[in-house]
Amino acid sequence: MVKIISVRFILFDISDFLTKIVRETVEYREKNNVVRNDFLDLLIKIRQNKSLLDDDEKLNGHSEKKKIDDKEGLTIEEITAQAFIFFAAGFETASSTMTFCLYELSCNPEIQDKLYREIKEVLAKHGGKPTYQALQEMPFMDQVVNETLRRYASLSTLNRTCVETYKVPDSDLVLEKGLRITIPTYALHHDP
Repeated sequence: MVKIISVRFILFDISDFLTKIVRETVEYREKNNVVRNDFLDLLIKIRQNKSLLDDDEKLNGHSEKKKIDDKEGLTIEEITAQAFIFFAAGFETASSTMTFCLYELSCNPEIQDKLYREIKEVLAKHGGKPTYQALQEMPFMDQVVNETLRRYASLSTLNRTCVETYKVPDSDLVLEKGLRITIPTYALHHDP
């Protein structure tokens, strides 16, 4: 019983910690009018029940300017939950991609050696520091990461909604406006 209770206390501590950080960040941004055009800014706009598109933003043919229907915006707890999901989803996809990449490199020592040489040469030119500029000078690294993402996509499907009626060329298939479309990523990435 003690183990279960201590786990709950730890979870509450983590939750309280994250909520405190989000609350302080939101309050600071609201008080000092800080706009970073990031995910948290979007959540703050929803919290303040503001329009999600500014008047000066150009609408493409498929956007609609809407206000949040509810009288109240998001609570700090709801913003914390959204921020946590955003963080966790990003962490999971990045760690999975790195794992698959390292697996493929271990199975393909010639590619591993070529990548190692490229990294070593480029970092030597940049004082051993992996700067943004240094990464831009690693085309083989980019190829390795892109191939990893192709072979092991982080999402199993892409979900879209058809925004206008579309006839698929050379077929009788018509996709009606509003139709929900699910695209299997594996098939898309492995169909020659």
